[in-house]
Parts: sequence; C-alpha cells; structure tokens
Amino acid sequence: MNRKIIVRKSGKVINIFYPCSFSDNYIRYEYLYIDSDSDNMHQWRVRQIAIAAPDLCDTFLLNGSNEWEGAILEVGAPDFMGGYHGDENNTGLSILIDNRLMSADEDFEAECDRIKITATSLLNRADTPGDNVFARIKISEWNSEGYSVTNRFELLQDIEIHRFENIMMGLPLFKGEERFITHAASNTHPIPVFVSADSAENRDKPIFAGDHFASAFEYFAPEHNFYAKVEGIFDLEKYPNGFRLFDNWRVGTDKVIKAYFNMTGKHSGKKGEIFKSKAIYTLEA
Repeated sequence: MNRKIIVRKSGKVINIFYPCSFSDNYIRYEYLYIDSDSDNMHQWRVRQIAIAAPDLCDTFLLNGSNEWEGAILEVGAPDFMGGYHGDENNTGLSILIDNRLMSADEDFEAECDRIKITATSLLNRADTPGDNVFARIKISEWNSEGYSVTNRFELLQDIEIHRFENIMMGLPLFKGEERFITHAASNTHPIPVFVSADSAENRDKPIFAGDHFASAFEYFAPEHNFYAKVEGIFDLEKYPNGFRLFDNWRVGTDKVIKAYFNMTGKHSGKKGEIFKSKAIYTLEA
C-alpha cells in the first residue's frame, strides 16, 4: 500500500479507513461494541462498511447492518447464535497498531500499515443466556492482504450442528434507483454472470446452487468501478456436508446478493472439537 490505513477510536467505536488501490477512495469499516440485552449481544464486531471519499466522508453505505462475521445454527434451535444474531458475550479485547499495543479504554487516532484486533467471547445457546456452547477467538486484521477475519471456535458441549455459516458477504444490488452489483462469479464458475433482480431469472445459474468446492465469490459493479471478493480458507475435506452459494432468496426479498459459506453442513459436534477458518475480503471502489 502506498497510503496508510487511518484508524480513529472514540469510546467504543473504532473507524478504520482502508485505502483503495485504484483510486483515492477508502473503504470504511466500523468496528464497535454492541451492547444489547434484547438479543443477548455484548461483543465487538464490524457493523457498517462504506465507501469513503478522500476526505473520509461516506459516499455509499455498502452494508448498514453487517452480517459478514458468521453465525451457527443448532438442530432444532429457534435462531442462529453469534454475530448479528446475538447470544454472544465478549470476554477480552486486544488492539495492535503496527507493533504497538493500544489501550482498549483510551481514544486514539493513528496512521499505520497494520491493525490487528483480537476479541474473545462465549456463544450461548440461542435465546438461552448463560448456556455456553462455544468459546470463540476472533482476529480481525487490516494489512497489505486486505481485511481478514480468522476464527477459532471450541465446543464446550456436544451439539448437533445444522448450519455453520462462519463466513458471509452481502452487497446491495442497487445504489438508489441505479443498479450497483450487476455480475457475480465463484472460483468454480469464474466467468461473471449477470444477476437479475428477479430471483426467478437466476434459478438455473450455478452460482446460486450449493457447491461443496466453492471457496471464493466475486462481485462486480462495473458502472461504479467497484469490485469485491471474499475467500474462505478452511479444511474442505474435514466436512463433507459443507457447501457454499449465493443466496437467491436475499436477491428477491432484500435486493442484496449474499454469499454464504456453510462450512460443515449437518455435523455432530463433540465437546472439545475445534473449528478453524479464515475469511479474506477484498474491496475496491
């Protein structure tokens, strides 16, 4: 990177401005502490992601309520646990700016080449505060690689897992009345295809079908000089029931194109089992 990352912390909100490679714009990541009793969510996480101009003012909000950090659904549970869905409680936080350890209790502003934020937490059974199911270590990092999230989940009890959607990425199909994301691709189907805002017209496109071997998804908004990619790194062979896809339901209901990485699919999890993954996000505007 020729330009530095700009980071500003105020209270329990950290704004991270990551410089784009092909313009003077930035991608702004809002990393903050969510404190909500209603959904049992008391954890640090990325919420908003936006395109920002060179003056650091937002020009377009890419995701107002970010779900990219993943969630897990137990068989028979009423809801997912973790991330956007709640039932997650922070147990520790560490902030590293280049090689300097920062106080999580103090405000600061800095320019740097690397930010590493480590958040530890406990995930409760859905809608059951205090019933600890997973111990989580989440490392969010911004560096020359882009933005990445490394997860380590340790099971604290046996559970039957229905879906383990530990990696996600969703972007809007529209910018006001204009189309925004128009094309999409995956590593197994690398030629970009047009994405219709009418779900029925996407039904036969293979990027919308469950794919065990998909590990990367790309988004294209050529009229807006925007590109995005999410790559998932995990043990593909360990979980034969896992699959990945673009969700066509979201296209129809929310006008959002969203990639889901269901790492395990249906899986009998045992106490002490470790689930590891890394997501690498690339955004250019």
